[in-house]
Amino acid sequence: MRNLTLALATAAGLTLAAGACGTTPKPTGETPPVEAPKAPAGEPLVLPPAPLKGIEEHFTDWATALPLPAISADGEVVAVSAADDDGARGNANMAIELRRVKDDLVIETLPILGPEEVEQVLAESSGGGDEAAVIDAQLGPVVAQRVQEANAALAKRRWIPVTEMLVGKEPGEDTVPDDELPFARGPFEDAERGLVVTWKEPRIAVTQRGKALVAADRPGWVAPIEHMCGEEEMQEMTPEEIASDCTCSNPAYLDDARLSPEHGALLVKVAYYGTDTCWEPDSVWHVVALPGFTK
Repeated sequence: MRNLTLALATAAGLTLAAGACGTTPKPTGETPPVEAPKAPAGEPLVLPPAPLKGIEEHFTDWATALPLPAISADGEVVAVSAADDDGARGNANMAIELRRVKDDLVIETLPILGPEEVEQVLAESSGGGDEAAVIDAQLGPVVAQRVQEANAALAKRRWIPVTEMLVGKEPGEDTVPDDELPFARGPFEDAERGLVVTWKEPRIAVTQRGKALVAADRPGWVAPIEHMCGEEEMQEMTPEEIASDCTCSNPAYLDDARLSPEHGALLVKVAYYGTDTCWEPDSVWHVVALPGFTK
C-alpha cells in the first residue's frame, strides 16, 4: 500500500511540475473524433399478469398498460396491436404483431385471446349462469400462459414507444371532390420536419420538404370487393344495379400516422369505410421505412 501511495504521489508531482514549467502537449494536427449520437436504449414491454377473475374486463387495462405501437431500439422491428373489432359481438380479444421495418412483414404474432375462442366457449356452455365466470374458468389458464409466452418474446428486445403523431386532416378538409371522399383523405403532416404522408388506393406517398421518400403501391392494404348477390340474380341485373345493390366495397384510409424520427420509420393505421350491410374489415397497423429521411 505504501509503495502504491508513493507511486501516485510521484505521478501527481510530475504532473504538477510539468504544469508549473509551462510545458504543454504538442499539437498532433489530428481532429478529435466526433462521437456518433447514441441510439435510444429502449425499455422492456411487459404485459401485466392475467387476473384470476375478470378476464374480459382486463383487456381494456392491457390495451392502456402496453405502450403500443413501439419500435425496437435497433430500429428493425415494430410491435403493434392486432385486436379484432369483432363486429356486433364485441368479444374480448387481443394479439400483438411484430412487423419487420424494412418490408412490413409480420415475423411473429403473439396471441392472447381470439374472439372465436370466446364464442366457442360460450356456445359449448349450457347457456345458463354467469358468462364472465364461464370465460374465466375455461380461458383464464390459457390467457395466463399466453401472457407469459408473449412477455418472453417481447423480452428479447428493448422497445421505444412511438408516440410522435402526425397531424391528419379529416375527409372534406382538403381539395378532394365530394364524390371521391370515400376513396381519399387529407394528408398527414409533420410541419416542423416538412413531412407529408398521402394515401389513395393503392398508393402511399411520403415526401419531405418536397423530396419524394416513398411512392409505392400497397395492394395488400386494399380490401377486396365482394358480391352479396347470387350469380343467377346478378345475371338479370344491369352493371349499375350490381354496383349499387350487390357490391360490398370498403375503401381504405389512413386513420393514424406516427413517426420514429431516430429510426426513419413511419407507422400508419389503415382503416376502412363500411355500411350497415357492408361491414368494414378490422383496421391494421403497417410500417413504412423512410430512406433518405432527415431529422
